[in-house]
Amino acid sequence: MTAKKKNGHSTRSTRLDLSKAPPDLARLIRHFGNAAEVARRLDVGKFAIRDLARGKTKTMTPEIAEAIARELAALPDDAGLGPDLPPIVTATLAPKSYAPWDGSRGPFKARDKNGKIRTIKLPTPMLQLIERHEGVKVKAANAIGYSGWSSLEAIAAKDEAYTNKLHNRIMAALAGDPVPPKNGNSGGPEVDEYRLGMAICLVPLANYDRLDEMAAILDGRRVFRKVFKTNALIVFHFGVSHRDKTEKFKRLAKRDADITCP
Repeated sequence: MTAKKKNGHSTRSTRLDLSKAPPDLARLIRHFGNAAEVARRLDVGKFAIRDLARGKTKTMTPEIAEAIARELAALPDDAGLGPDLPPIVTATLAPKSYAPWDGSRGPFKARDKNGKIRTIKLPTPMLQLIERHEGVKVKAANAIGYSGWSSLEAIAAKDEAYTNKLHNRIMAALAGDPVPPKNGNSGGPEVDEYRLGMAICLVPLANYDRLDEMAAILDGRRVFRKVFKTNALIVFHFGVSHRDKTEKFKRLAKRDADITCP
């Protein structure tokens, strides 16, 4: 069956390996379905776009860069975060090992709920993470999968709790690696009941595509998505009669996201 054509370009959905594509171009291709449609919208040759997407062409002309930026500006914030990726290689999901915490702490000035400045001692890697995010505590918390700062401060106050719950997550964030789930188990058995056939996921943006692909393999339907600066909140539905698929999804994906299955 021949794909329909529009202005000389195929409208058939393609599955390019976008791992070498410029990020903005990759978002446009995921959003519009194929490189040919993007080329039509940018008013440039489709082979030029495909070569850029495949990494064959390393340098983008200023005209194409401006056209991509203009088209991207008109899209919603979460556009182009779809699952159009190469197949997952499960071997890459193994968690990395990081240097253990040496016990060092340093001073950090924090403002309490009454507006008063107080000095607290935080583990050195935690101070590095805050510095990485320009001193904004909430941004540092978001980078390791937490929505707020207060719970992190309480955990960091105790050496053992910091080591078990935060250290590897912080080291991963500092290294630019996918952040592992909390406690290595994303919620624990006391939270998961698998009654609704749903998986509620808080995922670092670096892991987003991989998570979406795993859900699609198990026939999971994405019913909600909200993208933040460093994380995305996603809800997948596998059907109330498919507890086995929901459980399998969590087993496969728990290294990439914090997942709760009510």
